[in-house]
Amino acid sequence: MKLSVLVAVVLRLFALWWLVLALGGTLASVAMVRSPVSHSAPLDLLNLLMFWGAPAFHLAAAAAAWGAAHFLARRLVATPDPTVEVSALTPQSLYTLGAMTIGLYFALGHLAPMFNWLHFLALQRASPTTATHLDFYEVTSQVIPCLAGIATFLAAPRIGRSLAAQ
Repeated sequence: MKLSVLVAVVLRLFALWWLVLALGGTLASVAMVRSPVSHSAPLDLLNLLMFWGAPAFHLAAAAAAWGAAHFLARRLVATPDPTVEVSALTPQSLYTLGAMTIGLYFALGHLAPMFNWLHFLALQRASPTTATHLDFYEVTSQVIPCLAGIATFLAAPRIGRSLAAQ
């Protein structure tokens, strides 16, 4: 099996995760739109973004990740695309794969909520009359794992070498 196929499978698993987030956000938005409180608010662009912005982003991210999985996998894997044989796996390649998977899990798992917070901050700036409380720890609870996941993914080959050497 080619390594790029394995990477594409992992990317498509994240696409499915984002699709589930989009469906959950859509159901929550439908419930909010149907609530009596939302009927008193005017139906303008800001309210449409508030109700449907995050689910639309999750759905777009899921579609993009699903559609671009093989393209991204070919770009992420070195040329030529090696065939992965179970008997040929080394400890370094397993540690590298583990570090890449953990990095992708945290980066992609917190990427959408991080954009959700950016969306919230943009709405809060656009409507200063909104009485909401911004908790610094809630924002950083999404940003820090996302950045740590990106750093772990990028450092995966070095992490794999150092763990295999021990």
